[in-house]
Amino acid sequence: MESLRVKKGIEIEVNDRGETINVDVENLNFQKTLSEFVTLAESEMTRIEGENPKDEIEALNLTVGVVEKMVDKFDETFGEGATRKVFGENVLPTPMAIIDFFDQLEPIVTKHQNARQKWLNDRYNARKGGRKR
Repeated sequence: MESLRVKKGIEIEVNDRGETINVDVENLNFQKTLSEFVTLAESEMTRIEGENPKDEIEALNLTVGVVEKMVDKFDETFGEGATRKVFGENVLPTPMAIIDFFDQLEPIVTKHQNARQKWLNDRYNARKGGRKR
């Protein structure tokens, strides 16, 4: 029997317990959900910046409401339990912690995409006689 496997993203260890998340850059649904996450985060943060809370508690409540929406989308994007794996048990991360996650994720994804592009160029380079089969 023949078999094949299509690579399904980048497995990234995210805590000291060895738990991982999958960043499936080859999946258009992942890319769409990630884009929706970024759009949600940007629009919600812009919205609360325009608010004029009367005190620190109201300001904190606004931020908590926004982050709760972001955490739901984070788990939808990176898989159930991703927030717990990345930020810890019973932790509602600050917006800065979420930004820090993406700052650390970006070079990993870029490295993967560059390696993938090199592999594709090598495999399908016209100087090597066209498409390999």
